[in-house]
Amino acid sequence: FGIYGHPEGLRLTRMAATMLRHRGQDAFGIGGYSNFDPLTIKVVKRRGMASAVSLEELEREEILGEVCIGHTRWPTRETQVTSSREIHPHYVSSNFGKVALAHNGDVINIEKCRAFLSSRFHLYSKNDAELIAATILHYATEECDHDFVQAIFLMMEGVQGAYSAVMMTEFSKALYAFCDPFGIRPLVYAKIAEGKLNYHVIASEDCVVDQLLDASMSVSSGSAVIEKHSFQPGEVMRISDAGVESFAYAGSHS
Repeated sequence: FGIYGHPEGLRLTRMAATMLRHRGQDAFGIGGYSNFDPLTIKVVKRRGMASAVSLEELEREEILGEVCIGHTRWPTRETQVTSSREIHPHYVSSNFGKVALAHNGDVINIEKCRAFLSSRFHLYSKNDAELIAATILHYATEECDHDFVQAIFLMMEGVQGAYSAVMMTEFSKALYAFCDPFGIRPLVYAKIAEGKLNYHVIASEDCVVDQLLDASMSVSSGSAVIEKHSFQPGEVMRISDAGVESFAYAGSHS
């Protein structure tokens, strides 16, 4: 789940994670900016369900909330969460800044991808979300002059599997979202009007958008979904103060 442009994004991200509790009850994590100048990402991870983590506890972590990503986890590669390092969102750092990413899916050539990264990053978890984040950060800093859209496309060339993901960086204030070139894992974008406020949502399930609209209706009776669409295979979206931009994958997959 990801949100952009709502001052109470922290609350709504926790709410969305609670709505998605059927997707994972072992762990909950949230990432956001704790500072906008300079951009600083902070990630909070807890074992157990999202509903067990109070909003007050999250607010004490000083995440500003306007841009957030969140995740609930049901492990597919391990039988249980043995370390907070296995909990999403995963973050990877370089000398230039940090990337945080949460995803739904599985990478099938994980050992090959780990070998590629072995001399470039130290991976602290067994989770393929960290691998995806590290691969993107490598291409962004080494080959794409910090162009994260192109870095995501290069990642798609080498990382095989079914996945959808949300991501934020310390390079620019933005929310990125993308799905694999075959479009196996669903991802939905929605723009919601809440009174005079418009905000953007990325979710792995369409029902989350409907429930967030209901929450907005309690604040403003004129709330409505202005725009909504499902991601196309290989689509990358970048949401920033400049607006919403969508990019189509033109790689070797079809």
